[in-house]
Amino acid sequence: MTSMDGNDQRDWDIALKGVGAFLNTSYNKSTGRTPFEVLYGYNAKFHDGALREFAETEDNVAWTDPQQLQAEVRPK
Repeated sequence: MTSMDGNDQRDWDIALKGVGAFLNTSYNKSTGRTPFEVLYGYNAKFHDGALREFAETEDNVAWTDPQQLQAEVRPK
């Protein structure tokens, strides 16, 4: 958020949706999964940009039971 382009930073709230999507679809180093995947059982798909191309890879098309994923990432 601190690296927003331009001098006018009054519209910072518009970027929050994108920041949230980025955080929820970033792979966790410990679990190897994204928060979105653990919650819903599949990786999020995007409609534009480079993330769309990444989301359309073969390993992102399968659905896994979220309860199974949550059990895998939960500390033992």
